[in-house]
Amino acid sequence: MNSFAIMPDEVVDLMDNCQINDHMCGFYMSEEERDVTVSYYILIGLEKGERVIYIDNDNDHSAIIRGLQKLSIDVDSVIASGQLSILDRKQTYLSLGHFDPDNMINQWKEISGSNKKKNYSGLRAVGDVPCDDSHGKILDKVLQYEVELNNFFPNNDALALCMYNRSLFPKESLARILFTHPLVLHKNTVCTNSYFISPENFPPDLGVDQGLDKLLEQIWVQNKR
Repeated sequence: MNSFAIMPDEVVDLMDNCQINDHMCGFYMSEEERDVTVSYYILIGLEKGERVIYIDNDNDHSAIIRGLQKLSIDVDSVIASGQLSILDRKQTYLSLGHFDPDNMINQWKEISGSNKKKNYSGLRAVGDVPCDDSHGKILDKVLQYEVELNNFFPNNDALALCMYNRSLFPKESLARILFTHPLVLHKNTVCTNSYFISPENFPPDLGVDQGLDKLLEQIWVQNKR
């Protein structure tokens, strides 16, 4: 169902080709931009028979629900069936009152394991990654979390699109986060990230000389060749 006319046909094909075990990031400036991407990403997962979990940055889920309804998705039905869950940060990332990377990954393992009993073809996750919590140092925790996810995805029937609000994170942090994702969504293109560093080689004190925009442009150019 290519009913999302906002996106060109080539993006439909690229997004549709995202596969189980993929770990991808996307950086956005406006909530409208995010909702367009997320709505289509969810639609594909539902059509593939995957369990889909969206972690909203807001307690009010009306924006994403409207986006899904524009795609003729019966939101109430897929939520009632359990195929789609729309959660907030307090139910997931901050369920302990603060962000704990190991706790979050254990949550994904539990959900992924339960999928096999419910005949879903896989787990598709998408959502805003938190930028603050009451305990501080969350940026280091987010980086640790993203690195550790690269050990989770190869061994589980799951894929994820991690969304980052560019206005909420320091520029240098976003550049470091880019290095933790094998794939990146940029200019409506799913790109192989040539700057990706595997978890076993990821340095704890990674320094990045170039800004996020320059890195993204270089990745996009490499993928268009």
